[in-house]
Formats: sequence, C-alpha cells, structure tokens
Amino acid sequence: MVEATLDVDTEKLRLFIRINQLEERYRTLVENANVGIYLLMEGKIAYANPEFQNMFGYSLSELSQMSITDLIHKDDRQSFIERMKDGDWIRCRGVRKDGSLMLLEWSIAPLKYHGGFAIQGTVKNLTQIEFLLTERERLYRELEKLYEEIQKSEDDKVKFLETINHEIKTSLTIIYGYLDMIERGQNPSIEKIEKYVEGIRKGADRIKEVLDKIVSIEMIEEVCEVKWRKVELSSLVKEVVESLTSSRRRKNVNIRCNLDKVIVECDAEKIKAVVRELLSNSMKFTFGGHIDVSVSKDDKWAIVSVRDTGSGIQDIERIFERLHIAHDIKKHSRGIGSGLYLAKRFAHMHGGEIEVESKPLKGSVFTLKLPL
Repeated sequence: MVEATLDVDTEKLRLFIRINQLEERYRTLVENANVGIYLLMEGKIAYANPEFQNMFGYSLSELSQMSITDLIHKDDRQSFIERMKDGDWIRCRGVRKDGSLMLLEWSIAPLKYHGGFAIQGTVKNLTQIEFLLTERERLYRELEKLYEEIQKSEDDKVKFLETINHEIKTSLTIIYGYLDMIERGQNPSIEKIEKYVEGIRKGADRIKEVLDKIVSIEMIEEVCEVKWRKVELSSLVKEVVESLTSSRRRKNVNIRCNLDKVIVECDAEKIKAVVRELLSNSMKFTFGGHIDVSVSKDDKWAIVSVRDTGSGIQDIERIFERLHIAHDIKKHSRGIGSGLYLAKRFAHMHGGEIEVESKPLKGSVFTLKLPL
C-alpha cells in the first residue's frame, strides 16, 4: 500500500515537472515571438508579449488599463468590433502611442479561460510589407515605362538613320546628275555651267548640313563650353536672316524684320545656330506667305520671335525630342530630326527657353528667351 502511494506521488511529481517545463517553453516562445501576442478578458488587455508592447509603444502596465479598441484607428473601430465576433482575420489601421499609424493584421481566437470567456490572438505589422509591395509595383511601372522609352529610342534611331540615308542619297543623286550633264554636254554655255555648279553646290551644302548636325548631336551630349561675350542681338539676327536669302527666294517667302537694339551676354555662334534653326524650321512649313522676325525685351528677358504663316505643326508636343522629325498638318516631314533639339539645348545652356505655339493652317510662333 505504501509502495503504491509512493508510485502515485512520483507520477504526480513527474507530471508537475513536465507541465512546468511545457509552460516555460510556451512562455519562452511567446516572449520571443516576432509577432504581437495578446490575451483579452472582459474587453481589457490581460496580457501582451514584448513584441506587442514594442509595436504600439506602451508598457504592459499601460496596456492593462486599455481596451483593444483604444489601439484601433477611430474610423476602423466599428468594423473591428463587428468582425471580432466572427473570430476572423482582420485588417485595419492601428495607432501607436506617438500617434503614428500602422497597417495591422489581427487573428481572433475565442477561448475559455479560468472558467470564463477570453480572446487570444496575434497581430502583425504589415506597414513595411505594404510599403514594399507598393514600391515593387511602382518600380515595375517605372521599368515598363523605361522599356517603352528604350523601344521608342531604338525606333527613333532607325528612323533617324533612314532619314540621313535618304537626305545624303538625294543630295548625291542631284550632284551626280549635274556632273553627268557636264560630262555629256558639248561646249555648254557659261550660263549652263554656272547653273550646274550652283546645283552641285546646293547638294554638297545639304550633305554638309546633315553631317554638321550629326556631329553637333554627339558633341552636345558631352561637355560643351559656352563662350560668353556681349552681343548685340538684333545685328546677330539680321546676319542670320541675310544668310538665308537664297533659300527664302526659292520658297517665295518674305521675311519681315522688326529688330530693337538689345544687348545680351551669350555664345554668339550657338545663338546664331538657334535663330537659324527657328527660321529654317518656319521656312520648311511656309509655302509663299511671310515670316515675321522680331527682337525685343522685357524686365527679365531678351526675346527673339519668329512667326510664320505656314501650315502649322502637327506633333507640337514632341518637336524638341532628340530624333523626332516634325510633320506639318498635311503630314509632310522635312529634316533629320535634330535641329530643334539642338536649339533647345543651346537655349538651356544660356539659362533660356524656347516656347512654341501652332495652329493648323494658321502658322506657328517660336519664341527664344535669353536672360538679360
């Protein structure tokens, strides 16, 4: 009998030790868990592990005086209370002690505890995860956009090379044509020879213009020095207008000038290139009619305006892109798609800007602004 009693007491002791070991292991797991673990009794927080305390910024003694809904954003409390009854997973906004917000995911598990009902569960802070997911989506969209831009750039390069090929071949055809006429002609008159030479010169000039623009594009992507000096802007514009005399006669375009005397500090050669491009662009899309060129100033800017009566530019929002070839309203395109890009870059080097307005069949206005 004594021996049987000792065996029962030994078994009880063994079970007691085992229970204590299990409780200690459970306590260690709970205390070191990387999610918040809580116990609610009668609506109050009876227990919260260290992760829960760190998540909200309250001590256990502070939490024991609070309701679980005190930790929920006021706009989410009602839905939180309703869903707690279902013992479901709940996502809502939580509020830290410092007032900052978190996106939380709660698990709700009703249970019996000390003869009454309680709720035990976990809470995860999804704020960082949500941020990473949002950031991933943003980066994905940026990558898609970058891919589209790369694809478009490749397409533009192909068009650019095709245009250069066309421009050079066309000019060479003209040159070879006139050379052939000279070779076949028997004692051609001086007038005819002069005409042939003029045609050859125009073809050669066009090839030189194309090659110069290609070189300019490559140079401008590198460090490009601005050679500053004081320049009388109206004289510079007048010089450019006079250099285009033969071109405007061929196009039957009348250029009218209204040039005020304005002094600016700039790189004369680069600003000449800008004005020449603005005038050349207007002449491309103006058949007959006239172009008005003016130089003026206001309190901040020296202003060069080029207004034409041409057919207007169709794709105005893209005309300053690097390899874009402008089209008029009748779908005609001219040039190699670099002039206005270079003009805008040169203007920016001077702290200036180029603005453009265009209306179908009513012409365009290009405005160069340079700081005084």
